[in-house]
Amino acid sequence: MTDIARRLSGSYRMRLALGAAAIVAVLAVPWGPTLVAPALLPAPFVFGTAVFAATALAVRLATRVARPIERLSRMARAMAAGDLRTAVRRDDDGLAELATALTDLRTQMRTRLAELEAEQRDLRAVLDGLTDAVLLVHGDRITFANSATSRLFRAPALGWRDRTLDESGLPATVRSVITSELGSTGPVTVEGEPDPSGRTLRVGILPLNPAEGRSRTLVVVSDTTDRTRLERMRRDFVANASHELKTPTAGIHLLAESAMSAAEDGDTAQALAFASRIEEESSRLGRLVTDLLDLSRLESTPAPGALTDVREVVQNAVIGHRTAAAERGLELSSDDTAVRSEGVFAKADPTDIAVALDNLLDNAITYTETGSVSVRIEAGPTEVRIAVADTGIGIPVEDVPRIFERFYRVDRARSRRSGGTGLGLALVRHVVERSSGTVEVVSEPGAGSTFTLTLPRA
Repeated sequence: MTDIARRLSGSYRMRLALGAAAIVAVLAVPWGPTLVAPALLPAPFVFGTAVFAATALAVRLATRVARPIERLSRMARAMAAGDLRTAVRRDDDGLAELATALTDLRTQMRTRLAELEAEQRDLRAVLDGLTDAVLLVHGDRITFANSATSRLFRAPALGWRDRTLDESGLPATVRSVITSELGSTGPVTVEGEPDPSGRTLRVGILPLNPAEGRSRTLVVVSDTTDRTRLERMRRDFVANASHELKTPTAGIHLLAESAMSAAEDGDTAQALAFASRIEEESSRLGRLVTDLLDLSRLESTPAPGALTDVREVVQNAVIGHRTAAAERGLELSSDDTAVRSEGVFAKADPTDIAVALDNLLDNAITYTETGSVSVRIEAGPTEVRIAVADTGIGIPVEDVPRIFERFYRVDRARSRRSGGTGLGLALVRHVVERSSGTVEVVSEPGAGSTFTLTLPRA
């Protein structure tokens, strides 16, 4: 555009000068003799003077006419250089249409440039908002990397842009996947093995149209560590739940067959004994199903605004387990001395807290041979604490970190004899997490255990 304007300006000025000179010269020729006679001057001198004056006049006229074109030429060069702020004068009648066209072109360019800049900002914001690392690779060089790339990996000292894959510092497993798939003709997804830090990464490769003779590749790296862990936990849970459900079901089936055989033989006492065992196994199966249903409910989103009267739910739990404690010769008590003069409410669902206390009291009574079980209530300005303490057998130190896992049992044989499902403490953990609280345990083998629930106070 600038070359055209420059050529237009010079050509237009030249043509104007030559045209004006020719016109003036033609007009001066007929008057040459007339001018010579009166003044008695030589004709060549007069003619030369006329031509010189005509040329000077023509050059001045051409300069005046070409000045607007020069302004438009400068405007065009400024626009080509990226300056879209300079105004175009429109007071030149002969070139007003061209000036208007340049003004419209400038306006359109400014509008389009603003749109492109807005689109670029939006695209960058979207890419930076992703949790996956996104890289654009030209040949073997990285030309773009979003913010998640630096969060997922350590960024090079000079940044990601224009770094080769070898200079980027990406993990060797990721680099090898990208390098091996650079020549692929279609999308490729590779599930990586855990890296030295234990992370599991998924690398997606998408070839793009080549640019400037080099291949372009879009690389997306996702951290699937949590997803892989949850999938493994789900598989383990399904396997354990299937096993736990199968065991009492198979026992009930065998006991039923044995009871029928004893009844056919006329051994009423043996048949009744088998029937009693069937009742125990069916109760155990019922508890397992109930715990699984509670676990499923606790994994859902809690109802907003739920409140629990902590003193009331503790009293109900103690009353409900007093008979079981008395049968084992244990003293079961509750202590609300620290909060006796005030109301204590927690931001939690009452059913959830009841489930947690039932499981804690069941375990405390089951694993305490002699002594007592107590429930103590304490409260601070922002939290409520419920501590369930016993004088039982305690928990070995090496087992404490795992006792809140599903189906984990410290003493499997004793747990099965007592009818435990292996889900009690997992339910307790889900209750406090669902209520944005915490659970802690302090235990000493042979001296008992204390489980403390900390819940947000209402």
